[in-house]
Amino acid sequence: MKRLFFTSIVLFFQICNTIGQDIAIGFKNQIKFTPSATVNFVYKGLEFSYERKFSRRTSVQMSAMYFVDLFKVYPTGWTDFQGFRLSGEGKYFIKIKKYVHYYLSFGLSYDESSFLTIERFGPQAWLRDSTAEARSYLDSISIETQGSALNCKFGIQVPLKHFIIDLSVGVGAKHWNIWHEDRLNSDDKLGAVFHKRYKYWITEQGKRYTIDIPVSIKMGYIF
Repeated sequence: MKRLFFTSIVLFFQICNTIGQDIAIGFKNQIKFTPSATVNFVYKGLEFSYERKFSRRTSVQMSAMYFVDLFKVYPTGWTDFQGFRLSGEGKYFIKIKKYVHYYLSFGLSYDESSFLTIERFGPQAWLRDSTAEARSYLDSISIETQGSALNCKFGIQVPLKHFIIDLSVGVGAKHWNIWHEDRLNSDDKLGAVFHKRYKYWITEQGKRYTIDIPVSIKMGYIF
């Protein structure tokens, strides 16, 4: 998966460089910070991006994010949360006005995370058993995750002299690979009935696909 991610990013650069040769205009570089990442719905942290413009209508953006809960709002019981996300996207500017630039983008991302948590487990069939809660138990475990996402986004950029605001929203699909360490009984099942649904997605062991809805607010410097 990592090899596919980096191969796709290199391909983005080659395509945009070919399209944009000898016709790039204005400022070509952007360095941006993502305030919205500090309060993201699932993974929170510090994200920085670099965007390179290859022509009036094409650019490629690379982002790196370090997972950290700055405002201590992760679900109760999660500790030692750490990880990272790498992402890249190719942008095509569909409409360019003096103060607003509209674009469509195609992006890929890859992330890894790990954290400690205390979760409730019970028999495999406990979701259909009315006495399951009485027979359930709490277990302190380590959870590790890997994720890869593919998405399309619509966005706008607002240049303000040497500064820029970049807003985007999109939809896509994400593949999760999640496994548990230090379980008391690996045959028992995580108690989904006691979870918020989004928390269950990133704590239940196994592989699955979910909808990915990236929302981003970036601010930065252009040069």
